[in-house]
Amino acid sequence: MIRLLLTALTTAKEPEKIDRCAISPSLGYAGFPSDPKIPSAPLHALAQSLLLLTQGVAEVMADPKTNLQNVYPPRAQQRSDESLPIALETAQLGLWEVDVETSKVYMNERMLEDWGLKGEVVSSPIRFGLQKIHPDDRERVTSAVKTALTSGKPYDDEYRVMKAEDETIWIHAQGKLSNPPPGLQQKLIGTSVDITVRKNAELQLKREKGKLEAIFSSSPSLMALLQGPDFIIEKMNPPFRDLFGEIDPTGKAFFEVLTNTNSLRFQKEMKQVYDTGKKYFANEVESTWGGKKRGDAETKYFNFIFARIEDEQAQTYGIYVHAIDISNQVMDRQKLEHALNARDAFLSIASHELRTPITGMKLQTQMMKRALIKQDPSVLSPERVGRLVNQADAGLTRMSLLVEDMLDIGRIQSGKLVLRFQNTDLAAMVDTEVERFTEELERAGIKVAVTHPFQKIEAQVDPFRLEQVITNLLTNAIRYAPGKPVSILIEETVHKIRLVFQDQGPGIAEENFERIFERFERLISTDSTSGMGLGLFIVRQIIQAHGGTIHAEKGSTPGARFVIELAKLPAPGDAHKDD
Repeated sequence: MIRLLLTALTTAKEPEKIDRCAISPSLGYAGFPSDPKIPSAPLHALAQSLLLLTQGVAEVMADPKTNLQNVYPPRAQQRSDESLPIALETAQLGLWEVDVETSKVYMNERMLEDWGLKGEVVSSPIRFGLQKIHPDDRERVTSAVKTALTSGKPYDDEYRVMKAEDETIWIHAQGKLSNPPPGLQQKLIGTSVDITVRKNAELQLKREKGKLEAIFSSSPSLMALLQGPDFIIEKMNPPFRDLFGEIDPTGKAFFEVLTNTNSLRFQKEMKQVYDTGKKYFANEVESTWGGKKRGDAETKYFNFIFARIEDEQAQTYGIYVHAIDISNQVMDRQKLEHALNARDAFLSIASHELRTPITGMKLQTQMMKRALIKQDPSVLSPERVGRLVNQADAGLTRMSLLVEDMLDIGRIQSGKLVLRFQNTDLAAMVDTEVERFTEELERAGIKVAVTHPFQKIEAQVDPFRLEQVITNLLTNAIRYAPGKPVSILIEETVHKIRLVFQDQGPGIAEENFERIFERFERLISTDSTSGMGLGLFIVRQIIQAHGGTIHAEKGSTPGARFVIELAKLPAPGDAHKDD
């Protein structure tokens, strides 16, 4: 039995000397009391201690000139025989050996109990032991044992053993082929340790690590691990990496690879977190990033936190950065704020637009009322009555248009803007609208030049709604470009009609080319001009309902330039059309 123990414990240290040591037959394969609750973690440490204690004895015993009675007297051997089984049981160490000649495997009681063989024979053919090994591990273990038997190399393996029908344990087995003196049988001798607790802990740790890795990789939040006081990027999840575009920032200092200068101001805060351990929070931080391609910069908004992390020795390891991209929320809120401001402006403008004609009519009626009280005969003169009627009519027309615009907004929002398509001569329609505005254009000092290469330019459109479009563009010219000429060009291709409207007023800034088509936006924000900022919004909705487009662009001359493109025939499925 001592041969088994010494061989197992001295596998890595002078096995030839140990194999020649004397054997104490008193131990044999006796079993010892065991407590399965005793932890197996100290096993290897205990084995090393046993190795050191026996190494000196082994060296002396290996010398054939040594008198064992002098070096290792009977009392000392008795103490060893008594202590060694207790040490083995405390370490929960199973012992085994495979007889090379008979292919039988011998196990001590601890190993028999671990393997679920307690009470069975202590020796059996090796295949009997292999049958207890889990089927998924059996072939690998068999191959490893054969290799150890044929090559003489140390055997070291971990595998599962089916202890019972409903219980599987993990075993760590180590062994080495003995090198006995002539006349003794060669054996594969080793140890067996139940490592189920450790394996389960490793499996649980692996699962938890997998969960964390999955969260880290799939989270929409931005996560990064920065190492050391220089904040070297150790790990980043995909959303954070995307901010760096084509650059791979791993292994580089965080603040050296940032493409936006806004974030550099947080370098001081990050250092304070690293030094003090106090977390740092920041909300709605505006930051400009390069995007995935060069020159693809975009502005983003983040809420983020810096937190210090420590290693297993409670020493500062680095910084964990967790950021949430709130760009969409911020932009939505900004749009809402803009809409609310525009609404307030609209209500102010609408009240002004409604009040102006009402005030004019009220003044005229009050003047007539006073004249009637005074019995002034001139109050009923045709000239005065005609002027009053004209002013009232103009005021009512203005209010009617205002109300109609607001009704159109309601129709557009509810999807009830109805188009009545019919064959229409667009050239004649534009000429008629310009002629209808003759008086207003003359008062504004505007001359309109209409150009169309053909006498007739026909298309399937809603003439009433397109008249509304031309009316709005002419009204804007009168409002914003008095005294300046206006040109209208109508062009025709095989399938499309193109209308270009150009005035020479103050024009529109390029950054506002899209904004002017939004609700409540006016070309010029000034109290000197009327209008509620609904006209161009309605115009675009009408054109889009026809399946066409309208946009503002920069022309060859100063002023506002609008380009409208319409199909000659309405596309199938055009929204809001009346069949």
